[in-house]
Amino acid sequence: MSEPLLSIRDLTISIQEESQKRILLEGFDLTVMPLQIVALVGLSGSGKTTVALSVMRLLSEAFSVEKGKILFKNENLLEQEPERMRQLRGKEIGIVFQEPLNAFNPVFSIGFQIGEVLKAHIPLPSRAAENRIHQLIEMVGIREPKRIAHSYPHQLSGGLRQRAMIAQAIAAGPSLLIADEPTSNLDVTLQAHIMELFQQLKERLKISLLLITHDLGMVGHLADEVGILLGGRIVESGPTREVLYNPQHAFTRELMEALGT
Repeated sequence: MSEPLLSIRDLTISIQEESQKRILLEGFDLTVMPLQIVALVGLSGSGKTTVALSVMRLLSEAFSVEKGKILFKNENLLEQEPERMRQLRGKEIGIVFQEPLNAFNPVFSIGFQIGEVLKAHIPLPSRAAENRIHQLIEMVGIREPKRIAHSYPHQLSGGLRQRAMIAQAIAAGPSLLIADEPTSNLDVTLQAHIMELFQQLKERLKISLLLITHDLGMVGHLADEVGILLGGRIVESGPTREVLYNPQHAFTRELMEALGT
């Protein structure tokens, strides 16, 4: 049996709010195996995004890791120096944020920003880099890659921006892609297209995906395993089909009823 790609163990994270400390994650466990799609499901404020930012080591100084480990390829990310994390971000772990209009820099073109990832991790001659940028844009299902590469984020529709952000996230060939609510701002048709794209990328690029969402429909279509998050704790986890079709925890049942499943 292969080793886990990502293994989060007993992770407890707090945040200092004015005069008191609040626990955001408590004893949190999660495993992502190679070539696996794992979904993390919970309501707003349950700690889902905290998990994503913890793996990327992008939490602000207001957050404190009380205990736990985040093992990526058996390397504890919580013990790594900033320079090592800069090497891992993009090259080994990519992330797709919920709102690409906020994540992209508005003053640079899409192609330039994808190129910055290549420059940081896979330096190429200018012509080869330009060709690679166009290939990446095409890979995520965007036509007219040259036009899109020269466009600025505000000039693209929400669906195109999200695809462009996925292109940026996979540019350096990561083995793990984290998608934080990647379809929450898209209509139903575009959501279906993005779900299909993730499945295609998993198979084509041989990557694993940590899908952070509240959309159980997406989970049912994509995920091999699912964890249900409540108040910073995993209350139920297992193969997606088992959890969704035979939920054991009361909150899982309530969540499915509230979301109309």
